[in-house]
Amino acid sequence: MIRTLALAAALLGWATVTYGNRALEVMNPALLPTPGEVAAVTVALARDGSLARDVLVSSGRIVAGFGLAAVAALALGLAVALYAPARLAVEPLVEFLRPIPPLAFLPMFLVWFGLGETSKVAFIAYTTFFPMFVAVTASLLRVDVMLLRAAASLGATRRDLLRRVVLPAALPGIVVALRLGFGLAIFVIVGAEFMGADAGLGNLIMEGRVFFNPAQIVMGALLLGVLGSLVNGLLVALERRTLGKGAAMRYLTVMLAALVVLAGAGPASAQKPELAEVDAWLVRDAQMSSQFAVADQLGYFKEQGIKVNPRWYIAGTDLPSMWGAGNIHLGTATATMVVPIAASGQAIYNIAPQSDIAGTQQIVLGKRGQELVRSPKDLEKLKIGMPKGASVTMAIESMARDTGVDFSKIQFVNLAPPDGVTALAKGDIDAMAGWAPWVFNAVKNGGKVYFTGNRSFIPGKEGQVDWLLVHAGVVASGKMLKENPNTLKAILRALEKATNTINTDRETAVKIVARETKTEEGLTRDIMALNIYSMEMTPKIAKGMGEFVDFLYSLKRIPSKVAPESLFYTKLLKEVDPKLVKWDATTEVK
Repeated sequence: MIRTLALAAALLGWATVTYGNRALEVMNPALLPTPGEVAAVTVALARDGSLARDVLVSSGRIVAGFGLAAVAALALGLAVALYAPARLAVEPLVEFLRPIPPLAFLPMFLVWFGLGETSKVAFIAYTTFFPMFVAVTASLLRVDVMLLRAAASLGATRRDLLRRVVLPAALPGIVVALRLGFGLAIFVIVGAEFMGADAGLGNLIMEGRVFFNPAQIVMGALLLGVLGSLVNGLLVALERRTLGKGAAMRYLTVMLAALVVLAGAGPASAQKPELAEVDAWLVRDAQMSSQFAVADQLGYFKEQGIKVNPRWYIAGTDLPSMWGAGNIHLGTATATMVVPIAASGQAIYNIAPQSDIAGTQQIVLGKRGQELVRSPKDLEKLKIGMPKGASVTMAIESMARDTGVDFSKIQFVNLAPPDGVTALAKGDIDAMAGWAPWVFNAVKNGGKVYFTGNRSFIPGKEGQVDWLLVHAGVVASGKMLKENPNTLKAILRALEKATNTINTDRETAVKIVARETKTEEGLTRDIMALNIYSMEMTPKIAKGMGEFVDFLYSLKRIPSKVAPESLFYTKLLKEVDPKLVKWDATTEVK
């Protein structure tokens, strides 16, 4: 009864704060979702089936990772507690690794184990192992020595001592260790699913952050809380059932067996690409992957005799670390991603452009910024939120050169675009620099676009500009180019047809892209209107790549410069349609 009342009070408090804020507008209502908004998002995702899929995928990963860690912690804990030499050998290593934040190793897990289920399960297992191991070992070592002596004096064997004395006495602590481990598994699933995942509650939360949907973020967090509470309740019930009944060994044996079975079920679903069935790693947005979405849904790949499996992920900046795992051979990328990969010595080639996305790179003035800025020179007075080293920096630098602004006097605050939207709405910054869809959210909250990578809205200087040359393109590995050139040509033919569809039947394309990228149709339409969809390889694209090489080298993001031309391979596109190649690279595949 008390627990029910406490939960009801928490819900009432949440409703009071959020609905009260909506009425009084103490802060932007978009930043504090109400229970009704969270419920509406939950119902919408439940209806289309995606919520059930996300819950099941995350649950499977959590159980598999937790199960592996629990088995290892219980087995090693027993060995360490019972054998002093084992304890002396294992404890220093554990105490060295335990304080290292697990998230520091997350990119390496992607490199070591690839992008499938194995990396996520292994990361959860690694993170949850250490606290469970320490707690299990401590519980076993705290068993009262008088109990052991009393049992031994009555003729108990070493095995009897373990089964009838040590495990029953340590069981409460072991169950607490399992509860702690499962709670931590839920905690780290969010981080594990932030990179290289296309389903799961962590991915759902990340999508909410990306598309500025606080209600979806809260819903994902609450579902993780519900999942954790249910499992915690089961473990507590297990503890109560086993205590005082002399069945500790039996229940622990059953638990271990179950965990082994569940843990072994996790990574088995990892997919392996085949020549006739290719995985394409696509950024989930309309700038980067519209042609792939259209070609897939309208059967253009199938017409070419190939099946392309879209593997969606959220942040394009994740590609360099994911490419290093060696199991990505086809995807979409901009120069921001291609240059660091090539500079690290890995073979990656832009084999065809898809779209000019400079129009989606924007500088948005907040309310205070709109009051202060009367000319570009006034930007020197502003505080601008922007990810450090983002490509939109190049647009600001170009604008500053053309308008006489001292770029060094502009104050920048390092903020990811979703955080920039929030900070702009709260008035913590005067302007934000970012890209769609976040800049649209900034405008919706009262912001005003000042200029983009290819268009100026500056009073007296309106019109087309070339302040940023950035294009999304199809990228392939050297291995893919060498072994499967005909497969890539089939893909390019399908993408060319999809490009024509986007430009001639925009509404059909909008519906497909919105569905595949999980974006509202209106927002998708607005984003696609800013992109120029074309597969023509032009000198401007090559020039833009060179500018990105210089920019990233100036930021020390790459150890040395790479030749821009070496990042293109135009032979396949020329064989598909010679008219598309206005600039030809002479690159040889490594």
